[in-house]
Amino acid sequence: MMLTIRKAQMDEMARVRIESFERRLTAHLREVLRERVAALDDIRLEEQVRRGVASGLRFFKTEKDLTRYCEIVLTILGGWQEQDHPEPALEILRPDSIEAGQRLANFERWVGKKGRRR
Repeated sequence: MMLTIRKAQMDEMARVRIESFERRLTAHLREVLRERVAALDDIRLEEQVRRGVASGLRFFKTEKDLTRYCEIVLTILGGWQEQDHPEPALEILRPDSIEAGQRLANFERWVGKKGRRR
């Protein structure tokens, strides 16, 4: 007997996995970046993590890379605002031809130079 998994089932498994990651990431950020995210209450931090994961999935596939991306945006840029990253940042984050760790290092360097300006 062959097992068939429908698209709806695959989508549900992906959603559950992402929600689990978001919970773990929120706890990680609350603990590791305590002083930097202290101004965010639990609801606001959870919202920022959801936005960060959704944004980061455009560029990264691993939890490690998504975590680092969220750390950079939350600590240096102060989180996600109404608008997306400016085009120069997107040009750094997009190229799949550059290894994810290098794109993150380049992005961190770029946001460090820009500070909170977006």
